[in-house]
Amino acid sequence: MPGTRRPVVLTVDDNRGLHEVYTLAFERDYEHVRAYGGEEALEIVRGKTIDVMVLDLRMPGLHGMEVLEQAFRLKRSLIVVVSSVIDTSQSALRAIRLGAADYFVKPTEPEVMELVVRQLLAAHGDPAVAIPQPTLVARRVLVVGSDPGLRAALAVALQPRCRVDVAARISKAVEMLGTMTPDLVIVDLRSASLERVLGLQSLQTMFPEGPMIVIGSADRIGPLLQPAAGPSALVIPEPVDFARLFREIATLLPPDPESALMKPLSAASSQAVERAVARYDLLVSFSRIFRASFLGSFWK
Repeated sequence: MPGTRRPVVLTVDDNRGLHEVYTLAFERDYEHVRAYGGEEALEIVRGKTIDVMVLDLRMPGLHGMEVLEQAFRLKRSLIVVVSSVIDTSQSALRAIRLGAADYFVKPTEPEVMELVVRQLLAAHGDPAVAIPQPTLVARRVLVVGSDPGLRAALAVALQPRCRVDVAARISKAVEMLGTMTPDLVIVDLRSASLERVLGLQSLQTMFPEGPMIVIGSADRIGPLLQPAAGPSALVIPEPVDFARLFREIATLLPPDPESALMKPLSAASSQAVERAVARYDLLVSFSRIFRASFLGSFWK
């Protein structure tokens, strides 16, 4: 008999913005609980049913390793995934030796987090837990752009409603269009080089009649849009109005097989996506600076 309750995921991190990214990963199919420090996390484990804990290693107060050890004393069957900006084999190995099931290096895209957690729950096999199942959908969206925060946020927000494929480069997207036909292409050209902007024309050549949303400066992008694309090529200017973006996506996507139109995201969900993109970009920048400083000091 299949499980009857949603899995409960506890995310533990002193970075409040990062919890927005975790929300994108877990809000739909899981009960998501937040803790902003080690002591708070242990209190939650003591008093609540927790299936998975995603645990930061470096926090004020209790270190993540100490939280890991104490959490296992409280609940040996707890699934723990360790998360840290420190990409070292030593910290990963130590956490796994203590019993962690997996290890994320921040930043990790939300859909990857959800996939890993879902696979760990399935392997654990608790009969009381209903394992989330990927949604079978007919509509398909291709998201193209170099910003991992926007790609991740759009993928997670849209996946309950349609299948989402992502490409970091226009050349990769052109290659993918040789083997697939999406219902909509979303291209992020914010802060793109002239070479990347010019690549938009090759993308339109591969997808001449399909609807396309291009995010970026209308002055730079407008002259490059091929007339054949007509009104189906829509420019969303900077700064991005995410509420409008999701309204346009809902309008341009075709009905599903049951003739139901896609519903736009709520205002609250659109704002959550906007915050997550901003926080994710800050996290990527911090991680790059940290790694550059760490490697620079290492080689001195």
